[in-house]
Order: sequence, then structure tokens, then C-alpha cells
Amino acid sequence: MNTCRSMRFSPNVFMQASRIAIVLGGLGMATTAAAQVATPAQPAAASESFALEEIIVTATRRSESIRDVPSSISAVSQAQLERSGAREARDVVRLVPGLAYTENSSGQAILAVRGVQSTAVFGNLQQTVALYHDDVPVLDLVIPWTVPRLQLFDVERVEVLRGPQGTLFGAGALSGAIRVISNKPDLAQIEAATEASLTSTAGGGIGRSVNAMVNVPLVTDQLAVRAVGYYDFSPGWIDNSNFGTDTNRGNLYGGRIQARWKPANNFELTAGASIEVNKPHDSAYVAYGSNSDTSDYRVRNFNTDNTRIFSLNAVYTMSWATLTSSTSYLERKATSSLDFSDYANVLTGLTAVSPLIDRFTTKNFVQEVRLSSSSEHPFKWLVGGFFENYELNLREQIEQLGVAGTTSPYGGVFPTNNLEDIGIRTKIQDYAVFGEASYDITPDLMFTAGARYSHYSLETTNLGGISGQTLFDGPPSTVTKPASNGAVTPKFSLSYKPSKDATIYALASKGFRTGNTNLVSPLDPFTGQSLPQSFEPDTLWNYEIGTKTRLFSNRLSVNAAAFYIDWQKIQLQVRTPSGLPYTANAGTASSKGVELEVVGRPTSSFEVGTSLAYTDAKLKSVAAGVPGAQVGDRLPGSAPFTAYVYGEYGVPVSAAAKLTLRADYSYTDRQFSDLGNLNNPNAVQYGDYSEVGARATLDIGRYQFGLFVRNLLNERSPVAARTFFLSRAEIRQTPRTVGATFRAKW
Repeated sequence: MNTCRSMRFSPNVFMQASRIAIVLGGLGMATTAAAQVATPAQPAAASESFALEEIIVTATRRSESIRDVPSSISAVSQAQLERSGAREARDVVRLVPGLAYTENSSGQAILAVRGVQSTAVFGNLQQTVALYHDDVPVLDLVIPWTVPRLQLFDVERVEVLRGPQGTLFGAGALSGAIRVISNKPDLAQIEAATEASLTSTAGGGIGRSVNAMVNVPLVTDQLAVRAVGYYDFSPGWIDNSNFGTDTNRGNLYGGRIQARWKPANNFELTAGASIEVNKPHDSAYVAYGSNSDTSDYRVRNFNTDNTRIFSLNAVYTMSWATLTSSTSYLERKATSSLDFSDYANVLTGLTAVSPLIDRFTTKNFVQEVRLSSSSEHPFKWLVGGFFENYELNLREQIEQLGVAGTTSPYGGVFPTNNLEDIGIRTKIQDYAVFGEASYDITPDLMFTAGARYSHYSLETTNLGGISGQTLFDGPPSTVTKPASNGAVTPKFSLSYKPSKDATIYALASKGFRTGNTNLVSPLDPFTGQSLPQSFEPDTLWNYEIGTKTRLFSNRLSVNAAAFYIDWQKIQLQVRTPSGLPYTANAGTASSKGVELEVVGRPTSSFEVGTSLAYTDAKLKSVAAGVPGAQVGDRLPGSAPFTAYVYGEYGVPVSAAAKLTLRADYSYTDRQFSDLGNLNNPNAVQYGDYSEVGARATLDIGRYQFGLFVRNLLNERSPVAARTFFLSRAEIRQTPRTVGATFRAKW
């Protein structure tokens, strides 16, 4: 891995840009040829037969074409997900510009949009990106260690909203939101589908997965039920000297069921329940810079998750407006395990194994009501109210045999083998009201303004030393820390449509992330340093201009945006000299860049596309007393340059069969896991990797057979890295994986 490489002078980046330029050059020639074919005399039916797919989104809380929305939104349809081989939410990252997903282990990741992130590892602060399954937010408000993998079988589309979504989505969407929209029950016909795959990973095992869906109308046009189930076994390739071979294998299973009732044309009720269980055996961490697939951790590092979601949506349509009620309840049980042995051995002088175990449960009730006007008038509006009641219960234990009876810095001796035994209970209530209005100044010019007022009430109770006196918590104690904060998050946009196939817009929007209390004692037990007991909200303003254009009878799509972000009071996870983590408001930062999406279909058989993003996200100022950070640091998890290019060609092989060939290429630039990286050759870094994939799919009526390979060139660069207590660790690219897929639909 290069340790002192800037994007401006990097031969690697120029090489990636050259490869993409070749593809774009080919796209330019292809679209020129398409333009020559699309003469005025050409029949409309011939032109429309291979037009690009029109995607309807609900990111603005009303249904409209994605090209009419005056903001940066990417949407991937079910057909596009299948053709690209995307199986779960994380697979969408490479398909859209400006989105980063740093996976520390299965089901544990840090999300970032446009470089807005302050750490590439988890901590006690909200993620900067909201993740939704339909209308349900699925990330925890505090300690969001668990990120559901959200399987993409039988989903309608995935929407990625770039830039703050504070007006319509609240505090969890500081820099953007990802929405996975499932297929709803079909009231008219019986449907069924299945999908199965087998994979083989180089140096690892055999993977397998199976998905199934059935849709049954119980009362035609009035009542239907749709059920989905899935199971996935992921093979491992990491060999651990203490636990055996292929230790990073894992199981994932779950499903969902929805009932849709439409007793009248203007009223609809949808009830749903879903479960996802993720059980990884171990992580893919290896020693930083080792360039190997072996590890020697003495404790398995993993994060299990059991998430249940219950929802009830009601929609009542009137001639002048639509009333929508969304009610949801989420329950989560999760366990996190980390190897704390090296750090514990230094602290105590012992050599015994020391696991750090977190067991937590969360409950979250969310109610939202929206009233939106009809879209048929020049003046359109939406108003709504939001309520959230969240509770987290966490117990964290660090154990090391032999600690009991040793001398305590608090006086006396430790009564147990616990270095830490702490309980955390956090309760949050969030009230919000929001509204947005749009006015067509002329038939082609629209102005939009909106705002949201949110108020958070938090109460965190720290139960320290539950089993007696411990090293990190001291003697048994109970401390309750209340906090509250609020924010107004406005949005303004102006959009112009010079034609029905083009939109130009300018946008200013504000994002907000709630503050919280720190889960540390008032004093560092090792140094006596005073530690902050809370941190304040952080906010940002996003300014952008963009354009969305369809050309050549909707056979070429070009979406481009340029943005500037001003981020204030950044919430940063930092460590004391003794290694204790806490969160502080670190200073200010900016992020600026450009994003480009191009898709072309010059003929009915050929499609080519690319997604490119350049992001310059850096720290502008550092608050007093914040260690490690310095002005000019690149924000953690932000890659200056990312790219995705694909080409797809379909050819009939018989009257009833079609063969589709697809190849894709992605590149992610160098990233850092923490601040303090400016001119620092010792900074923990990862990224600067590319990946090539290929697929061949044969469609025969309702059946589909496919062969694919991921990471064709078997590149093994780090895709994540972190300081693992006293040592450093990284996760490398998954080795070359080949597989076969079978799908059927009835």
C-alpha cells in the first residue's frame, strides 16, 4: 500500500482515469451512432423499444419521475439489481457516485455520503447516513454498531439520496439517506419466484444461498399477502491459528410477510413483519500490512444481529390531498465480541485471554403522519408530524482471568476478574414537525422551500461496576445524564426545465445530528485527565447545482452535480493518551466535489454506463483540546475518487432464449480510518483498489441461468483498516469468487 500518495500526482489514479476515459470515449462513439440512427423519419415505436427504464421514486414523499426531482438521487430498479448481481444493500455502493461503505465486519459498517464522516470505525455517535427499509429507519440512534444487511431479493428499487435530508427525514440523515423499497402485495394475480446460487471463493469454501417469494390474492383486487424468505451461507477464507480454517464464514437468514388491504379505491392499508438474523463466526481482520489471509487473534471478533420490524401503513386519497400514516416498531438483540487481550496484558501484566463482549437490545417506536397536496396544481405542499421513542440497554464486560485479588488504583484489590462491567441505558424521545411547498412560477420554473423542527430529549444512565469494583469503572455507581437539543433544518431549491427531458436545479439544504452523553467516567483512571461528559449536535449546509438530461429519445441519460458542504461542530471520536475513547466536537470541515452518472443504450442489445465522483473532504479548523486532528486532514472514510463502469450486451440465441453478457469495473481511491493523517506516513489507511467482474445470463421464458465471477483479477488490497486497541488491523478484498445462479418466476 502507498503511504504518501496524493491523488494529484498518483500514476494509479491517472491510470484509472485513462481506463474510464476509454469507456466514455466508446460511449461517446456509441451515442453518436445512436444519434445518426435516430433520424426524424424513424418510427417512434422503434425508438421507444430500447429506451432507458423510467424510474419513479418517493424520496420527496410523493411519487414522481427521478429526472424531475431537483436534487441528487440515484435509483436502482429490481431489474438493474439483478443484472448487476447486487444481493444486499452494501452491493449498491459501487453502483452510485459519492457513497462509501466501510465494513469492519459482517453487519458492522460505517456509511458516508460525499465524504461526510469523522471516523471509519464505530462509536457512541449517530451515523451520518440514514438507512431505511421502506419507511422504517433501521440504524440505532446511539452506538449504531449493527447495520442490517437488507437482502435485495424481491425489492422494487433502492434509492440513494445524496446531501442532507433533514427536512423530510430528520437527524439521522446528516449527509444523505439510503432507502430499500420492497415489492408490495399484488392484489390481482398469484405470483411466485425463487433464486438459488452456489459460489466458490479462492482459498476458501463453498457458499450457497436460496431465496423464495410467493404472492397470493385472498380477495381479488382487495386483499393479498406476499411472503419472502431467504438463507445465505458465506464461505470464509481467513485461517486463524487458534480457531481453525475459514473462520470468517457466516450465516444469514430471515424473511418478511406483508398483507395489503384495499377496501375502497381511495383507501389502502399495508401491514408487515420482517426478521433478519446475521450470525458471522469471525471477522476477516488480519494484521495491518501483513498481505496475508491468516490471523492469530485469541478471541473471535464478530457482531451478531437479530432484528425484527413490524409496520402498518395507511393511505387515504382525497381529490385535493393524500393522507399517509406510517407506524413502525423495531426490536434488536445483538452481541459484539472483540479481542482485548493485547491491551489488557499491558494494563495488568498478565498474559491471559481477555474478551470484550457487548450485549445490547434496542426498541424503537416511530410514528409519522403526512398530508400532501395533489400534484396537478402549480402550488404543491406537504406537511407532517413525527414521533420517535427509542430505548437502548447495553452491558459491556471485559474479563481477564487472574485480575481478581490484584491491587486496584482506587485502593484495595479487585474482587472479580472483570476489568469492566458496565450497564448503559439510553432513552430518547424525538418530536418533529415538517413542511415543504413548491410553486410553479412558470410552467418550466419551480421554487421549493421546506423546513423541519426537531426536539430531542435524551437520558443516559450509566451503571458502573455492576459486579463490583472494576478497572475502567471503579466502584459500583449509578449516574444519570439527561440532555436535550433541538434544530431547524431548512431546504431551498430552484429548478428549471428547458424541455420535458431536461432539469437544471440549484439547492441549499441543512443537515443535523443530535448530541449525546459520553460513556466514560469524569476522570481517566490512568492519568487523572478530566473527560467531557457530553457532546453537542453537529450541523452542515449543503449547496449544489445539478442537471438531469435525457437525449436521443431517452436512450442516453446524463446526470451531473457539483456541491460544497460546510460542516460545523464535527462530532469526532477521539482517545485519551491512555486509550480511552470519547466523543468531542472537533471543529469545522468542508467537502466539495462533482458527481456524474451516464447511461447509454445505442442499440436494443447494448447498454453502457458509468458513475464517477470526485470528493475533497478536509478539516478546516480544530477545537482546542482535541488530540490528534489537524487542519488539512482528510475526513476519515472519504475517497477522493471513485468510479464504476459497466457494459452489457444481449443477443437472442433462439426464438425463446436470450443471452446477456455483462462486465464491470470499479475503483476506490485511498482512504484513512482516522484524522491526524496529513503528511503522516504512519496514518492507518486503506483503499486504492479496483475490481473487475463478469456475468453471463441465459433467459429462457420464466427461467434464468447465470454464471459470474467477482474480483476476476483476484486483487487483494485493503478495503477497511483500523487501530485495534494497541495493534493495527485490516480487511482485504474478498478473493476471486465464481458462482452459478438459477432464477424462476411464475
